[in-house]
Amino acid sequence: MAGTILQVSVKSKVPNERGLPKYAVKHSYATKQGLNGDYNIYRQTKKKGNKDMAILVYSMETIQELNQEGWPVQPGDVGENLTVEGYAHDSFKVGQQYIAGDSTIEISLE
Repeated sequence: MAGTILQVSVKSKVPNERGLPKYAVKHSYATKQGLNGDYNIYRQTKKKGNKDMAILVYSMETIQELNQEGWPVQPGDVGENLTVEGYAHDSFKVGQQYIAGDSTIEISLE
């Protein structure tokens, strides 16, 4: 199954700011802690740095569905790091692996 990464989004840690929205960057690289330059406040504060939550993938199809329901959501707004096209949200299953650039990403949570 092939899909496309439409946007890579990150937001660095900024005092007194929440982590949303994340902003588009031209490139980044994956580490075990997430994407370079990204700080996930929820993962760090509520989930104690859980590495199973390192990168959030969200489908453009889901964003379009939300838009049709009246929610003005754009890529990066829900905190996703990778906005992808060609994958329905319900097609992601725990244990599936995807190639993203030079990295292999495994779905660990739904």
